[in-house]
Parts: sequence; structure tokens; C-alpha cells
Amino acid sequence: MDLKDLSGMPWLSTHTIRVPLDLFAEEKLAAVLVAEKPKYEVTPIVKLNKAYFDISVKVKAGINELHTDLTEKELTQMAQEKIEEQIRKTYQTAFKEGIDIYSLGESLYRKHSHQWKSIATGKQQLVLNQDSLRHVKVEVNIVYPGRYKLHEHGESTS
Repeated sequence: MDLKDLSGMPWLSTHTIRVPLDLFAEEKLAAVLVAEKPKYEVTPIVKLNKAYFDISVKVKAGINELHTDLTEKELTQMAQEKIEEQIRKTYQTAFKEGIDIYSLGESLYRKHSHQWKSIATGKQQLVLNQDSLRHVKVEVNIVYPGRYKLHEHGESTS
């Protein structure tokens, strides 16, 4: 897989310390956040002999650059959407290659081994399907605004 296809990996890794996150508005760089030590949880669910996974990611971030007037709420929303998009895109690209990039099958095996055994297929014991990644909930908390003064609503200033 290409490096650009792996943008979702840092969000679901215990080894991640810092991740830059470029946020764009109307194809222009609006802000650069630096996220630190994301925490995540994977919840496996089996329905009708198919495996599904809900992922919850919590991350604290600081503002490294701010190029547009955005409120804290807007920045948070943009960051959450971008992270979810990266996680889903990486999953889909890996799935097409037959790779369980986030080790979702292992989480099912550890929590529900009997169900895992009944649905694991092939040499690699894959339990995934195209729509296995059900819900991705991302919570971004901007804890360090840097030199920027953010407002809850209205205009931000630098």
C-alpha cells in the first residue's frame, strides 16, 4: 500500500505520539492541528453471521497554524470529519487488498472467539466485509490553541 493510503493508521495505533492534521476549506489550507496520543476503542458486533465494528477515537489537539477565521466548534468539526474520512479510506483500501489493517478480526477473536470461529474464512482467517466498519465516532478536544484566541461562536482572532 502507498503511504498516502495509510493516513488512517496513526489514529488506531498505540504507538502514535504526535500526528499533524491539515484541514482544508474550499481547497485552501485553513489550519494545521497537531494531535497527540489518540485513544481508541473497537467494539465488535456480530449480526446474521457477519462481523461489524464500531470505533471510537478520542484525541487532544493543539493549533499549529490558523490561516482562516474559524471558531473552535468549526475547527473541531472539521478535524473530526477529516479523521473519520482517513480511517474509513484506509480501511477500504486495505480491504480491497485483503488486509485487516486495523486488526479488527483480532478484537472480535479476543471478545467473541466462538463467533469469530464461525465466520473466519480463508487462509488469513478474515472476518471482514466491505461494510464491516460501521460507526466511526471521533471526538477532538482542542486543548492548546497556541497563540490563537478561539471563540466558541463567531470570529476567531490571532
